[in-house]
Amino acid sequence: MSARPQPVFMLDEGAAARALSLKPVEFRRLVAMGIMPRPRDLGGFKRWVAEEIRVIATGEAAKPPESKFEV
Repeated sequence: MSARPQPVFMLDEGAAARALSLKPVEFRRLVAMGIMPRPRDLGGFKRWVAEEIRVIATGEAAKPPESKFEV
């Protein structure tokens, strides 16, 4: 019996960059520009919320709610 994968809640800089197919230096630049979210400080460790990165990667962060538009 294999262990179930654990959900990922936080990403370090390298993992967040890889999730978006970016080099860490490119990811840092986008964070500095305010395009990407800033990291959270967890006891001196910088970590990004995985869900925030996921919605950016999928484009959900840029989509307005369906109720805002009439067709």
